[in-house]
Amino acid sequence: MPKPATASLLRSIREGTDLTPACYVDFGLESPRHFQALSDCVWQGLVTEQELDEALGNGKLLTALVSRCPDWKHLRFWTDYDILFENDDTDETDEEDPSNV
Repeated sequence: MPKPATASLLRSIREGTDLTPACYVDFGLESPRHFQALSDCVWQGLVTEQELDEALGNGKLLTALVSRCPDWKHLRFWTDYDILFENDDTDETDEEDPSNV
């Protein structure tokens, strides 16, 4: 069973229902082109429900999925989560030593 945001996105693609605010955030839908790219990939069978579920909140994965469709290979995705967690990859040795404060 897909996550609620994934189910909502797929319902919007398949049935033309309105996107939820969560879809815009979780799937990095910054423009109508971003929604169209995901929609094209779903309709062409290039992206599965499970792949969308796994890519939720991950701009790099969403970009990789959409790049399967030649028309959208240059479109880039990013989500708010990418920005919130971008510092997770920092080297811990760069942190200030609290004993030197």
